Amino acid sequence: MNTAELQALMGAGSVPIVAALVQVLIKPFISDSRLYPVFAILLGVLFNLLIGLYLGIPVVAWFIQGVMSGLAASGAYSFGSTIRERRKP
Repeated sequence: MNTAELQALMGAGSVPIVAALVQVLIKPFISDSRLYPVFAILLGVLFNLLIGLYLGIPVVAWFIQGVMSGLAASGAYSFGSTIRERRKP
């Protein structure tokens, strides 16, 4: 991957990745769904940390982008859950 592709994965680009990581890594082991947003934020910060360190981006920038992507991922999960529950007969 080149630098432009990695920069595209930071912030909003990492939302689907963080949501998928929560589903794969956290959901099988934690039954309390109230903790999913916490783990989404942690995974968002960790994912953006790895990319930010590789690209040499300042700590504040990748930390804020990680928190925002974790919050967006947990919001997307919550929205999807609400839509699924409403469709049930």
